[in-house]
Amino acid sequence: MSLTSLRTFFYHLRLRYLITCLFLIFSVCASGQNFEEDIKSALKKKPILDLRSDSRHSFINQSGVSVFGVKGGIEFDRKLRFGLGFNILATELNSIITYDYEGIPTTTDDARLVFYHITPYLEYVFYKQNRWEVSVPIQFGFGNSYYTYKTESGQQFNDKRKFILTYEPAITAQYKIFKYFGPGFGVGYRLMLIDNNAIKETFNSPVYIFRFKIFFGEIYRDLNN
Repeated sequence: MSLTSLRTFFYHLRLRYLITCLFLIFSVCASGQNFEEDIKSALKKKPILDLRSDSRHSFINQSGVSVFGVKGGIEFDRKLRFGLGFNILATELNSIITYDYEGIPTTTDDARLVFYHITPYLEYVFYKQNRWEVSVPIQFGFGNSYYTYKTESGQQFNDKRKFILTYEPAITAQYKIFKYFGPGFGVGYRLMLIDNNAIKETFNSPVYIFRFKIFFGEIYRDLNN
């Protein structure tokens, strides 16, 4: 067996273990006796602003890439959060494609991959202790992927643009270094529910999350005391 085959085998083996662990975590959280009571109780509290940025490191065709995102929404009782975000591929990833230039098939190796989506998200915090909190965030993504390139005359074109739909479950931990700010990290998986089959790249991948959060709840409570 070649080195490439071994690498691919262990890559998919890690994916299976990761997906299994995520589903086990979701099952435990969803079946907890206090889950429904937590949600009902949290929704009775006054909502506050939820704002954060994150960087999701994943793989496209086994090449490491970063997807930068920002999110804004509302939070209930430090237990339940939901809102809307925007994510875009931050790593420059070039591909070789053939396009039609003045009726002549032309090849370029400088076609840049573009990937972005709008992401409704939902997050449930199931553990809080001192400066730590552990949560289960889930987000869907509605967007596009395509190639952008310049022709021999210098004109820029977008090619093979299609709609995509993603689903990203994860588990994250947040640590409050300062009273109002704190970093977080987590692991998840990006699953393409609707993929762009016109491009070569594959977006199904494990996701490693690094994020920065502003604790508006603490700011709100201090301003009202």
